[in-house]
Amino acid sequence: MSSLLNSLIGHGDHAESKTVHRIQYEDVKVKSVVSSQIQTKSPVHQSQTKIHDLMSKLGSTHTQIDEFACKRTNEISESVKTKIEQIVQSILTQQQELLVNAEKESQQIEQDYKLKLME
Repeated sequence: MSSLLNSLIGHGDHAESKTVHRIQYEDVKVKSVVSSQIQTKSPVHQSQTKIHDLMSKLGSTHTQIDEFACKRTNEISESVKTKIEQIVQSILTQQQELLVNAEKESQQIEQDYKLKLME
């Protein structure tokens, strides 16, 4: 992580590599060493520009996510509200039907009672 930061802010990064090869054939021993060194540096201004661009893109991405989340939340809220209204309306209709049926049954019971009293 520090090497990444160093390369981004222009302090540079050093990498060294060393490869050793050994071989022996009868009485002959051969050893070879290959080493390399890599040094990278980025100008501070260029790194700062890259960081600024990335932060702008990150901010834009967050804004898009926030907008999508708000839009989706509103859609879900409207959908839930509609379903609740449908359920409440269905319950009110059922209650009304129960009241009508109860009134009819009550009237029928009262009519039957009157008929029995007259007999």
